[in-house]
Amino acid sequence: MARTRQIAILAGERSGDVHAGRLASELKRLDPSLAFWGIGGELMQQAGVDIIFDTTHHVPIGLMGVPRAIRRQYGLMMHIVWRVQHERPAAVILVDYPDFNLRVAARIQRIGVPVFYFISPQLWAWRSHRIERIKKHVHKVYCFFDFEKEMYDRHGVDSEWIGHPLVQVMDSEAGGDLRKELAIPPDKLLVAVLPGSRKCEFRLIAPVLLKAVEMARADLDLAAVMSRAPAVTDEMVARVDASNVHVVVGRTRDILRAADVALVASGTTTLEAAALLTPMIVAYRTSPVTYYALSHLLEISNLALPNIVAGRRIVPEFIQRKATPETIARELVSLIRDGKTGVMKEELRKVREKLGPPGAINRAAASILEFLA
Repeated sequence: MARTRQIAILAGERSGDVHAGRLASELKRLDPSLAFWGIGGELMQQAGVDIIFDTTHHVPIGLMGVPRAIRRQYGLMMHIVWRVQHERPAAVILVDYPDFNLRVAARIQRIGVPVFYFISPQLWAWRSHRIERIKKHVHKVYCFFDFEKEMYDRHGVDSEWIGHPLVQVMDSEAGGDLRKELAIPPDKLLVAVLPGSRKCEFRLIAPVLLKAVEMARADLDLAAVMSRAPAVTDEMVARVDASNVHVVVGRTRDILRAADVALVASGTTTLEAAALLTPMIVAYRTSPVTYYALSHLLEISNLALPNIVAGRRIVPEFIQRKATPETIARELVSLIRDGKTGVMKEELRKVREKLGPPGAINRAAASILEFLA
């Protein structure tokens, strides 16, 4: 009886778990004989991956959380290397999570197992020197953005631009009519408040965005709806002034579809807003220690993903001290009163086009199996 081919998939945060789960499902569809094991979360497990450690519940937030994780991560890394050495999977697929995954890749490369990187580390944003480690230890990188492939090409790294999986997700989702559900008239200005999915983001960003909405009410007749991430508790919501705002658990994309404009924490949600052509104002706050450290490492002038993809600032972004209720409210009023949303939508349409056609996951899976054939 032929031995079942194994593929190890190593993902870290929840966003990696989402994309890795879809990749595992597509690989299994193309080759039902495959078996998977790795680290990640619930969505990978649902896709048939044998999860040996759930990393989605053990990701350190900010620089202060890193020391507590070092011993656990080292033990996990050595266990993965040991298992790869003894079981010799057909391939190891790394999904983002670069501080951990690049260390694993260096050890696996010596064993002789092919290593693929799915969801490239954001080398264009900070610590670009890591590209030399990728060149040395990774067989092929799959890029969500075209400018990532251009970067890898310049350094002689085998890579493929597959486009962004978000496009296919957006195209396949029907979505609900949130305005109708919340009895918000179609002609009422609706502002989305999206303060992030992590507890620390909510604590630092939600009060700023909510106060900005209240300040903007002096000049605009508006309604507002806030997405409360599953990790955010009712008690946390009760501590912020959300009495004049509809609060919905999750449903970020439904909120973005319904909204005329969004106040968004910097992150993947800004790309979702761009794909849905929802005008936005981007804000972000983190701890002073973390911000000080990151500000000395960043190699880009813009943090919002739509601005990075566009190659210039097309949506306003307010980071750290500049992210105040006053500045955000002033920008929101200006955006609406001066009719800037139409121009911004056209710029966002160009960003969406740069995300590529649907089928990113399918292209990555087919390429990996072709490599292994």
